[in-house]
Amino acid sequence: MSSVVKQWCTSSATVEITYHLWTIEHVSFQLGSPSLGGITTKLLQNAASQEGWFLSVQPHSDLPCGFYDVVLRVGTNVKQLPVKTCVSLLDSSGGKRQTSRKIAMLNHHQPFIFEKYFSLPQIKKDGKLYANDTLTLHVKLEKMVKRFNVSGQGVQTKTFSLDERFGSLLQSEKYTDVVINVNNREIKAHKFMLASQSTVFEAMLDSEMAEKQQNRITIVDVEEEVIEQMLLYVYTTKVPKLKSMAERLLIVADKYAMDGLKAMCEQALSDNLTTEKAKELLPLAEMYNASQLKECIKRLVDNGNLQVK
Repeated sequence: MSSVVKQWCTSSATVEITYHLWTIEHVSFQLGSPSLGGITTKLLQNAASQEGWFLSVQPHSDLPCGFYDVVLRVGTNVKQLPVKTCVSLLDSSGGKRQTSRKIAMLNHHQPFIFEKYFSLPQIKKDGKLYANDTLTLHVKLEKMVKRFNVSGQGVQTKTFSLDERFGSLLQSEKYTDVVINVNNREIKAHKFMLASQSTVFEAMLDSEMAEKQQNRITIVDVEEEVIEQMLLYVYTTKVPKLKSMAERLLIVADKYAMDGLKAMCEQALSDNLTTEKAKELLPLAEMYNASQLKECIKRLVDNGNLQVK
């Protein structure tokens, strides 16, 4: 047996991730008029009064009454650092809506502003987002607190990828802490894996919902084999039956906000797209906002190969 000595270097970082829920009650009073200004909450409650991390909802200055910005800012005690922020409105079923993301350097002088994040008149028409005069925001913060390089030399040996290791966890059912019930069949899984790939599962398991209390997720109106392929994606980012199940998987990916799986499905459906198949897929692409697939169909339309009624 031979071995190969090689030089290696890894650039890595230390990232801190925190999650925050902000429930705003009496919305029609607190946000009823731009003249009242905005409202602010402190994301890190142990910070000093004028220091730490703050989230605000405030009227958008350049538009008529009803449009609001969401603003993330930090106090003078926080040094400039790379931050990735994900803001969503949480509906009554725990699903995340209107998700917006930003990644940039954040400091005291330059806050993150999610401009025109929502229109209050429009929100009030949605019974799931706006119930009992209440709105709930979900915020995920990823802060890069340290960067570093590790280098050296060593003997090349056989290694296993994380995908392989996570896939073996799914098959062995070791250390599982949640059960997925699909058509009376129970599939054991891991909360951290589900949350890592789906913001919807993350919300279910991170808030005081039945799924967190019972360690059980019930999925209806979806075939078992579709959920099996979805879980393979969650654990390994691979979907063995993608080509034959792309349409059904796209619906599930949209429902559970799995952007990576949705993109894979759209790509599979766009490959070798025929005129007849495009006519069949157009309603699906419209219903589930499959932008990549719609763009492919649009190219067929622009080339004169397809007429859309």
